Amino acid sequence: MSDSYIAAAHAFEPVLTKVIYLRDRQGFHATSSRPKIMDVDTVDLTWVRETEAAAAILYKGRCLRRLSQYTDCGGLFGSLENAVQDASNALEAWEIGESSELEVIVAAWMRDTPTLGYSHEEYRQKQYKLLQRDALLFFAESAKLGERLSEFSFPYEDRKWVQEQKHGLTKVWSSHATGEKNKETLEGFKAAVLGDLENRTVYPDDDVDYRD
Repeated sequence: MSDSYIAAAHAFEPVLTKVIYLRDRQGFHATSSRPKIMDVDTVDLTWVRETEAAAAILYKGRCLRRLSQYTDCGGLFGSLENAVQDASNALEAWEIGESSELEVIVAAWMRDTPTLGYSHEEYRQKQYKLLQRDALLFFAESAKLGERLSEFSFPYEDRKWVQEQKHGLTKVWSSHATGEKNKETLEGFKAAVLGDLENRTVYPDDDVDYRD
């Protein structure tokens, strides 16, 4: 299997993390056709952070039309700039004023991805090596190491895969807010993005519900 990489403008310092990995009885990493035996190790995880943003039109707080959604491309906060531009364009196209029952918004959130660290640079962007899908679990005391992965050896409710996490959902721009308020909210979100890895409220679904 070939290695995969992610380009990221913002990366945190590596964190030595205790994890559970799966192997077969001969010591190789488990495949779908081999028994999955749990073992423990520590690995340096480098989390990289990007932002995603969506522009939408709401009617009394309910989504009427989703205009666009972006992921950072070419630099951190690129998604915000694109979504805010789309929202501004929609104001003119729909002739929506501050007192309208229609509201144009931009919602943004953070996406943190665990990697095995910096690998190389490509097209002036730093590339970080991605983990294989479902490769590692965060260590938990309830896991019975040396046994096959099952509900009895490691209960489902205790399992937490080392994988991408989305969090920090924030309405960063609104047609009902003043320009000064929108600027303040945007700057506050950017400051949070550049903050630390603590206190993350992770969304369980792939699709973020950005509505009120």
